Order: sequence, then structure tokens, then C-alpha cells
Amino acid sequence: MHSTFGKIAMIAAIAAVLAGIGVIVWMDQRDQQQTAQTYQQNQANQRKEKKEFAEKADRQSTALQETVNAECPSIACWGDAYMAGTKGNSIPTELEKLINSTLFSRLNMEFNSVTVQTVGEVAIPVYPLGMKEETFDAIMVRTGAEAMYLAEPLKIPASTGTVAISFQTKKGAALTFLPQTESTFGKTTIDGIEGGIYFNSKTNAAKFARNEDGTAKTVKAGTQIHTEGQEAYRDSIAVLCFGENAAQKPADYVKRQKAVIDRQKAHKDKYIVMGRTAAGSDLDKQLQKTFGDRYIRLDKADQPDNAEEVAKTLYQKMDSLGYFTAVKEKVAEAEKELGVNA
Repeated sequence: MHSTFGKIAMIAAIAAVLAGIGVIVWMDQRDQQQTAQTYQQNQANQRKEKKEFAEKADRQSTALQETVNAECPSIACWGDAYMAGTKGNSIPTELEKLINSTLFSRLNMEFNSVTVQTVGEVAIPVYPLGMKEETFDAIMVRTGAEAMYLAEPLKIPASTGTVAISFQTKKGAALTFLPQTESTFGKTTIDGIEGGIYFNSKTNAAKFARNEDGTAKTVKAGTQIHTEGQEAYRDSIAVLCFGENAAQKPADYVKRQKAVIDRQKAHKDKYIVMGRTAAGSDLDKQLQKTFGDRYIRLDKADQPDNAEEVAKTLYQKMDSLGYFTAVKEKVAEAEKELGVNA
């Protein structure tokens, strides 16, 4: 009898243990399922948040780029060696770095952290269009403020082969260009024929080649030559630094620089003219009178190898004149919207 009760008790105990184990296993499975569901939900929430942030960043990037395009799409630096994009540091290069790091660095980090479909990283390009040892006439022609013409008849062959070409100003003065000019000319049109101008890097000799085969044609001397580069930067903010040209009267020197500004399609009121001349000189006075607070006189110490300091002076002047105000306001709005901390 006792043995039977003992067996029943043992069986009951075992059953209770097994039931307990079953409950534990069930609870464990339930917890695992809940954990998995929670993880999946968190992942889904993170994906949703990331997508929403990317869309928000995309909208802000697009809106900011639109403001940049309207207010300060690019900066064209015309002139001599001071405006050239030499290897290492140069004034245009340093100015571009300073503008974009100051205005956009925090936002661009946010834009780069997500897939921004439309625009992506925002920047204001600065084009180094200066040439070392280039003549004043050549600079003026490249800006498009003054025209250039064929100095001699040009016999353009039917094929795309090259033919020697020479240039002159409207007054008939010979024009010479440096080999680097080739990259700033772009597509060239002469009497309706499109092609390109190419320079020998050793002799500076220039040649013209049409883009496509056609009918041979002889173009008379005095025909105007049009280049793509003369039109490419008319919507940019112009920065001029032509040096001091003793061969010109100060009034003529200033008048020619003003012609560059007046030719701009947009942002005619946004420009900077830098003059390398002695304080109080006739040229300094003329530049100050004509360009007012948009004029910067550079000291002799402000050499191209001091590019970083000159770039800072340039940036501060442009900023003080309000050239970046609308862009800075849009940047602040975007940073607030995206939660970017200073």
C-alpha cells in the first residue's frame, strides 16, 4: 500500500517537474519571440527614421543648392598670376577651401552620412582663370569684355586637320596667348564653323581645327572669333586682379576692368577688384573712386605665396558686403531642421 502511494507521489512529482519545465520552455520561447519582434520593430523604426532623415536631408540639400545657384553660384577669378590656379596653394584654391569649409562643412557631413539622391554635397566653386605673364589685352579677350579677330586670312580645310591661326585686337594690335589658354577657350566658332584652338607648348604657336568635316572655306582677316570660355562665367561673381600696368593711364586701366564687371549677366553688384599698387597713387585713387568698398588694395607683402592670408581678406570683404548672407541664412535653417550642432 505504502509502496503504491509512494509511486503515485513520485509520478506526481515528476509530472509537476515536467509541467514546470514545460512552462519555463514556453515562457522562454515567448520571450525569444518577443525579443525577436522587438528587434525587428526597432530595425524597421531605424530604417524608417533613416529614410525620413535622408528625405529631409535631400530636401534641405536641394533647397540650399537652389539658394547658392541664385545668390552665389560660382566665383570667377580673372587676372594674372595672383588669380592663377598654380600647384600647391593659390588664392582661388584657398578662397574655395575657406568658403566651403566655413559655410558648408557641418551640413555636408550630414549629407554624406545618408544617400542624398538629388544634389548631395553643396559647394561654391572658385575658378582660377588667371595666367602668369599674360598681357592685359589677352586677359580682356578671355573675359569676353573685349573681342578678338583674325589677324590674317584663315584657310579652313574640309577635313578636321589643323591650320595655323593668328589673332588681333579690334584696333589691329597683335594678340598672343599662353598655351594654358587652350583650356579656357573651349569650343571656338569662326564664321559659323565650330572647332577648337590648340597651342604648341614650346612655341605658343596656335592652330585651329574644325570639329567635323565640311566644306573648305577661307575666312577673311578681321573676322571676329567667338569662344565658349567668353560666355561661360557671366553668371559668376567676378574677382579681378590685373596687377599694375604702367603702359596704361589709370583711367583707361580702370575703365577696362569695369567693362568686365558690366558684361556680367547676373550679380553685377557682386564683385571684388584687387589692385596691386601703392597707397595714394593715381591708380589707387581711381580704383577707390570707381569701385568703392568693392576694392581691395593689396600691399607688396601680399604675394601669391601668401595666398591663405589674401584669401581670408577676400572672404571677409565678400562676407561684409553680404554676398553670402542669403546662403548663410539657408544653412542655418537647414542645420536647425536636421539637428546639426555647431
